[in-house]
Amino acid sequence: MKALQLTAPKEFKAIEIEEPDHPGPGAALIRTSRMGICGTDVSCYLGKFPFFDYPRIPGHELGVEVLAVGEGVDNVKPGDRCSVEPYLNCGQCCA
Repeated sequence: MKALQLTAPKEFKAIEIEEPDHPGPGAALIRTSRMGICGTDVSCYLGKFPFFDYPRIPGHELGVEVLAVGEGVDNVKPGDRCSVEPYLNCGQCCA
């Protein structure tokens, strides 16, 4: 799968990343159909966002389609179209 990675301020690199497997418990596998670039992304591109680490794949305003769901997920199903709330996380991983 292709991704655009911000490797340093004002430096992008096209990369290949591994396709994700089936989602684990409590998770969903999604396909991005739309992605917005906001002021935070522009500040990160310019190197002016103090909490940003490189390299990073930018973009956090997403329109997605659910492809598969893991065990215990009952609020979405494959085929659903959703938006992503980037400020909620599991508290266990770097996301």
